[in-house]
Amino acid sequence: MSDPGPTMSSNAAEMRQAFDRTFAEAPRSETALFDDFLAIRLGADPHVVALADIARVLPRQTVTRMPSRIHELLGVAGIAGAIIPVYDLRALLGYPTTNAPRWMVIAAAMPVALAFDGFDGQFRHPRDIVASAAASEPSRPREVLRIANTSLPVVPVATILATIKSLARDGASQKER
Repeated sequence: MSDPGPTMSSNAAEMRQAFDRTFAEAPRSETALFDDFLAIRLGADPHVVALADIARVLPRQTVTRMPSRIHELLGVAGIAGAIIPVYDLRALLGYPTTNAPRWMVIAAAMPVALAFDGFDGQFRHPRDIVASAAASEPSRPREVLRIANTSLPVVPVATILATIKSLARDGASQKER
């Protein structure tokens, strides 16, 4: 056997120090500069939903209709052992509701499902590209993602959940009369 010599041992020492430094440094997070979105469709119109706003995406479950004065409420569905109200996202955003939606997301902030027509996938987008846009109707999304030559409206989940709470409160107060 030959002696590894000073060069091999110094290389090994440098490699060990470099390895140890990687654990001492703060992790590099490139994802902090990006947001994740789901690409969905309401009718034929493409939209996006921030992945941070939702807990789950799934094909529409069997929805049991319930008597309600809230026309946006499709009914309730049993999901993961819980009974969750299912609202038509198209109706909440002022779109016409022609056929039954095929997909739904469960909101992260509260146990509510929002049903929509199409699920086109998930993607990551630079955080600083979200812009405000004038909405043609007050209930329509005001933030958009600019991708190439396209502007995709961002579904305002927090605003929609506030609207749902308001509808539920108004519906309950009308029942009491």
